[in-house]
Amino acid sequence: IQKIESLKKEYEEFAKKSNELRNELTSKHPEQEQIESLLYQGFAIANVDFDKSLEYLKKATQIDPTNLEVQQAYDRIYDSKQTTITQISNLNEKIKNNPEQNKDKADDLRNKGFALIKMGNYDDALTTCKESLKINQDYRSFSCIQNSLVFKEDWNEYLKQTELYPGLNRQANDPYGDTRGTDFGIIRVYYNLGDYDIALKMINTAL
Repeated sequence: IQKIESLKKEYEEFAKKSNELRNELTSKHPEQEQIESLLYQGFAIANVDFDKSLEYLKKATQIDPTNLEVQQAYDRIYDSKQTTITQISNLNEKIKNNPEQNKDKADDLRNKGFALIKMGNYDDALTTCKESLKINQDYRSFSCIQNSLVFKEDWNEYLKQTELYPGLNRQANDPYGDTRGTDFGIIRVYYNLGDYDIALKMINTAL
């Protein structure tokens, strides 16, 4: 009996040390968790707001200046921002030098609009995309308008635009015809406007 009790005690001690070791290996320091959270947030908005993304990554760098992953992420997004600035500058020159209201100009305006979205300049992006759509009613220009309005969180204007251009809205939300015509953009709008019953009805119809 004493031997059994001894073995039991040894097992309990072993189990305790094993749990402590496992917790030590799997647990993260609060600073590391904060860094990973900032890194995730930075990546999540890198394509829609470079400055905000870089702000998150800068905070992560301040916590741990030696973190190579964060520094590489910061450098990569910073380079993307500089590339986009150059792109906008080149597009401005092309637009300025094109006196015609043609498809090329509409394409350049649309591309500029998408680039402005990446810079977080949603108001300018919206104006530019509307100008593009005025020249050539292409669903990609309409999509640029919708994206600008989403990031501005201007749901009423989003709804207004879909009513003005129902055909372009269908194309923008289902360009490849693989969503069975489900307008997820409108569902999102009704949800954010608080019209949950309408949003749920549209979701149930799509299922």
